[in-house]
Amino acid sequence: MRLVASIGVALAHFLAILSHASSAQGGAEDGRGVLERRTMPFQGRQRTFYIYSPSSQTTQTVRPVVFLLHGGGGADAHEMAKRTGIQSIADREDFLVVYPYGVDGQWNDGRGKTFRRAEDNTDVDDVGFISAILDDLIRSGSVDRQRIYVVGLSNGGMMTYRLGIELGHRLTAIAAIIANLPANLAGKKPVRPIPVLIMNGTADPMMPWNGGPVRVLGKEYGEVLSTAATVKYWVQAAGLTGPPETRRLDDRSSDDRSFVEIEAYRRPQDALEVVLYRVVGGGHNLPGGQTPDRPLLLGPKNMDINAMEEVWAFFQRHGPTAPTELTKVGQAPPRWTTKIVQIGDPKASYLNVEFTADGQYMVWFEGQFPSATHGTVWHCGVDPKTGNLIPEDGRGFRAFESTSWARANPGYDAQGAYYVGADREGNLLLVRPVSAREGRITRLATPPDRRRRAIYPTNLPDRQGGFVFFIQNERTPGAGTRLNGNSWVELQYFDLANPKSIHVIERQEVPPRGFAPMDSGFARWMRSRPLLTFGSMAKSGIVEVRGFDADHPERGAHDVIVDGHNKIDPFGARLGDCEFIFAGIDATATSHIYRRCAEQREEKPFTLWKKLAPEKSRLAKPSLAQSHEPFVFKQTLYTVYQVNEQGAGFFDTTFRQPGEIWLADLTSDPIQQWRVAPADTALVAEPEPLVVGDRVWIFYNQLLFDDPKSTDESGSPRIESRSRLGLKVESRRLPRFALYRVDLWPQTAQR
Repeated sequence: MRLVASIGVALAHFLAILSHASSAQGGAEDGRGVLERRTMPFQGRQRTFYIYSPSSQTTQTVRPVVFLLHGGGGADAHEMAKRTGIQSIADREDFLVVYPYGVDGQWNDGRGKTFRRAEDNTDVDDVGFISAILDDLIRSGSVDRQRIYVVGLSNGGMMTYRLGIELGHRLTAIAAIIANLPANLAGKKPVRPIPVLIMNGTADPMMPWNGGPVRVLGKEYGEVLSTAATVKYWVQAAGLTGPPETRRLDDRSSDDRSFVEIEAYRRPQDALEVVLYRVVGGGHNLPGGQTPDRPLLLGPKNMDINAMEEVWAFFQRHGPTAPTELTKVGQAPPRWTTKIVQIGDPKASYLNVEFTADGQYMVWFEGQFPSATHGTVWHCGVDPKTGNLIPEDGRGFRAFESTSWARANPGYDAQGAYYVGADREGNLLLVRPVSAREGRITRLATPPDRRRRAIYPTNLPDRQGGFVFFIQNERTPGAGTRLNGNSWVELQYFDLANPKSIHVIERQEVPPRGFAPMDSGFARWMRSRPLLTFGSMAKSGIVEVRGFDADHPERGAHDVIVDGHNKIDPFGARLGDCEFIFAGIDATATSHIYRRCAEQREEKPFTLWKKLAPEKSRLAKPSLAQSHEPFVFKQTLYTVYQVNEQGAGFFDTTFRQPGEIWLADLTSDPIQQWRVAPADTALVAEPEPLVVGDRVWIFYNQLLFDDPKSTDESGSPRIESRSRLGLKVESRRLPRFALYRVDLWPQTAQR
């Protein structure tokens, strides 16, 4: 008992060292601005954080923000300011500082172990807490959403890694000091590649340079990777393949028994980087900071550099995660080298190919001949280096038997990727991939109904759960047409936290001919926001775009685009500070890109930003621009889309006429475009881009007719099929939807 008591006293003394600094450490470190204490209720707890507003007299309305996370044991904003000197830097450089405070002075960094709790702290959602603070700051209009940074020390540094993995889509860059990656996080893939600075000491007695248990006074608090493995994790996540740049800094303080080496992994003409500051001989201290000098307990403190100045210089090199003003006048457009390959099983039919938001998995529906509607939902892995499927035929995990109109679509939340669809009995199922060949299936409590179709969950990586919408037919499954016996269709949704409670968004009458507006202006969630956009008939008889915000259901459905043009297949995405909607216009080859940015109120309509039409198409009468899929690559906004030869109607044009797939750089002025598929004349459909690190692939379907019986007397294809909308057209065989991939390599053009 005396041994336990002695350890407890020593641990309390150690925590006191971490939590208190000498009063002689005040002065300029305190800054000249305003430090404000705030609290917020979050998941049953009252959480605390501080915001420091700099003394700068700048007129800018939004500022960068740096989140500074304390180490284990906790330290309030005043102490963190004294130790780091960050507020004097904030005054000089004009940025906000946010000091969040962990529950019991600890962060749930993934290890599950804390100093001050007998039990673990896995019940604390610190990722959600930081995200909630960020939401508050953004709502206040004070923060530049494209310059959001996080730096943390020790336990705070490990928490910073977790934020980079799970909240990286909202962050610009991160820096972790005296911290290695918790072993429990090593199997997770970051939501996106992100610039990372790591600063560790080789003689740290608590955070093991070579990995293993984190030890404090003989007790172990979870395991971490080595510093080398931590660096490798982030380098691989960023797709940085070349050797590092290395240099040794001047040993300016010869009596600190340490020196600093820098190891930087970069790619030419790319801001993405991973930088290691190797403090040779350094201990568990902030280099150049005012942390306590306890060499026997913490090891030597390096004084050759000022860690926070180095961190801020690193952050300054990294601007927006996506461009706000998408104009780069005079910049040479890239050239693209392309290669088209058929992948998967050459005898299989790959319908509705979709990728999870993290790029790890492909979710698809395999049609079963001779049925035009029945099939199987699968998921598989994707090799991040080659774009190949894992396994090669895509049949990794057989999730459930379904139909072409109730098949699964992927979503994403704080736990990672998942997908939702319905089985043939109308039961809604949620599947979370565990690996390329494994998944966990959950039957949702929503009452079964075979009339549901077009089932789509949200992609909200910064929160637990999300929402699911679907279209409810009046009587029978299939598209929103009178031919299926339905006089109306309804757009409905539910919260995954309460799947029994279904809410109606809008009911639409099915016209005597053609599709319901929510089918031609196909309903979709906006990427990274629970805003549902869908086609709705205006009084003029034009299909305009309406919106429904699931976070604010009291607003109801409301107009978001009204400009007198029929919209085809609108697709919404939040990219940086702006929200975009991409839509085909009036069944022509022209698309409109609509936009609203941070300075506009969210309930305001979108405005026309750019017009787009294919250049030098090989089609005689290109038409029906649709299937837009926007993405950001190297801070450039692209979209990939499809056009087809003009036919007799939607289905005839989309699936019976030759098509083309185009890639457009919307950042360049004028817009640059490339015809990327097919290599010659072919029936192509449903382009899906996949971006992983420095690689871009575009997957698409090519309709193949292997059976002579599937052509008529003139040789034209006969199709017994249901489109994405479920419309039955013929009464013979379904064509095979072969899967193709375009491999893209960007090159800088010379002018």
